Amino acid sequence: FDASMAATAVGREEEGPISTCDVSLHDEPWDSTEANTEVPEERPADETQTTQSPNTEAAQMTPSSNATKPTWGRALTSILADFIAPTRSVEMECEKRVSRISSCTVEPDVLRAVKARKCIWAFGRLLRSNEGDASTYLLSKPVTRISSFWSHSWRASSVRKIVSLYYVYNMKVAFLVGVLTSVLSVMFVYLGYLPGQACLSLGCAVHSDCDGGSYCATSSYTGDRCYVDAFCCGGSGGFASIDGTCPSGCSSATGFTAPFHLWPFILGMIAFTVTCCLWQPNEDVFLDKVCIHQTDASRKQKGIDSLGGFLSNSNLMTIYWDSTYFTRLWCVFELAAFIHSAPDAKRRIVLM
Repeated sequence: FDASMAATAVGREEEGPISTCDVSLHDEPWDSTEANTEVPEERPADETQTTQSPNTEAAQMTPSSNATKPTWGRALTSILADFIAPTRSVEMECEKRVSRISSCTVEPDVLRAVKARKCIWAFGRLLRSNEGDASTYLLSKPVTRISSFWSHSWRASSVRKIVSLYYVYNMKVAFLVGVLTSVLSVMFVYLGYLPGQACLSLGCAVHSDCDGGSYCATSSYTGDRCYVDAFCCGGSGGFASIDGTCPSGCSSATGFTAPFHLWPFILGMIAFTVTCCLWQPNEDVFLDKVCIHQTDASRKQKGIDSLGGFLSNSNLMTIYWDSTYFTRLWCVFELAAFIHSAPDAKRRIVLM
């Protein structure tokens, strides 16, 4: 990480209204009419002596008359003084900003983070545009450490970023909830709390050993069991009758439809989807439009200059990569600063 790179990043970024060290000097125009005050034409000494009286000559040579006619040297000195002063001030301000950026430090009142749940709520409402205001800034809070620094390009597809965020923060929890729901559904079906039970009891020798509406089936894998009549009338296979006959006779289609046994799958998928959409991750993350003030110019500049400090105080850097990522100067700066911030930084980068 080089100080010159930081200065370039500050001065050349096109993404958002970022103030730079560039300056336009608005000097007041110098009144040329005053500088070009007509000087009386000199006359020969003999002509002066013959045409002007001593009193008139003395009046033209008074100090007050000379003071009202500024010379070119005096005007040039005034212009240079007005130009050099602001130029030096700008150079000093640029040096201070470069020093702040390259030091990768941040003031405690500037270091802020936002809960990940606030960023992905309402299907990533905050990520649909890069515009922010004072209310957006209030979503963040001062912290001492950031769990994850979100590095992304605002030119990338917002839908892809939002889906990636749901995958990163909600997918694991949603998968566990879905599996648990499916297991519980199997138990409820087996206990009779949900319809769809196929095997009614274990162990049988004849059809009379099974309750009404069931028959004794044989299986080389599970042994003889009582299954609902629908499996006997619907075909053999793994549920073939022990004696090749169906006690119901299969004379009527009523009651011989295979029971609906997909409750575990359906309930599991519903639980997975709901959890993925509604889970509220509590991780402290950095999102530029929320953690850097967007309407107060002074606070915004201070936050931009402290990006290196935000990165050095982050445990992870999550990169939401797309084809425009490395075309954005700020994205390159963030990646370089994070790698520079710690020897093991490369192992703490998550690429999405």
